[in-house]
Order: sequence, then C-alpha cells, then structure tokens
Amino acid sequence: MLDKLVVDANMLLAALRRGRTFERIERLQAAEVVLYVPEPMKLEVDKHLPRLIERSFQARGASAAELEEHLSNAQGVWTLMQTAVIVTNTEAYQFFEQSARRRVPHDPNDWPCVALALALGASILTDNVRHLGRSGIGVWDSSTVDVLIDELEVALERGKKAE
Repeated sequence: MLDKLVVDANMLLAALRRGRTFERIERLQAAEVVLYVPEPMKLEVDKHLPRLIERSFQARGASAAELEEHLSNAQGVWTLMQTAVIVTNTEAYQFFEQSARRRVPHDPNDWPCVALALALGASILTDNVRHLGRSGIGVWDSSTVDVLIDELEVALERGKKAE
C-alpha cells in the first residue's frame, strides 16, 4: 500500500484556504502516509499565501481587521501543517533534477516535486494533473485521493483487528 506522497504547493495552498483539503492531509497522516514537501514548494506557499488570503477576503468585502485576523489564522495553520510534513531540501533530490526537468518541460517550476518523487519512489499529491500527470510519476488529485484514503483506512483497520 502507499506509504509516502510528495505534496505539491497547490494542495498545500488549497488546504489552507479550504477545510476539505486540510482534512485529506490529516486523514492521510492518520493512515500512516508520510507527506513530503520539496523546499521550493514550501517557499511558494510562504510567498503566495498572504496574497491569496487577501484576494479572497477583499472579494467578500472584508474589513482590514477581518483580513488581518484571517491571514494570522492561516499563517498559524501553515506553521502547524509544517510540523506534519517533511520539508525536504534540494540536496536530497538534486541528483534527479535533470530527469525531472525533462519530464515536465511544460512547467519547469514543478521539477522539484517530480525529482523528490523519483528520489523517494513516491507518488505526487496535486491538482496540477495537466502538467505533473504527464511526468511518468503516479499522481493523486483531489478526487482520486479520497478513494485512496478510504482504502488505506480500511486496510489499517483490518490490520488492527488482526493483531
């Protein structure tokens, strides 16, 4: 069964904006799946999270105080989430950079996810299936990962009953 996933920045940003994606990440961890994040993807979340929160709340007509509160909450959740994933520096997968770049020439910023997946022998959790789905690496998106989580939970429960 699947025991590790590389998580793309778009899934992390979605988890911080929507509870359902965060719940998926929590359920994957409970099912004993280790989640890895390439350091550039962490930096991408650091960079884009404030802008996405601001844009979302401005569209709703939120006050500056409400915006600041929500941004602070999102930053707190992001800090907590980072304790639940393994942020992996580039040195751990740099050997696979050229192969990864050849696999995703149409989106050169995504090579770290592919390289880390190659280094770990892992699949990728992303909604960027248009690009990463053509990398030759297993890809789980929002809709299919729910099926995976259900299967992992059933297998884990069976294992507990067998003990």
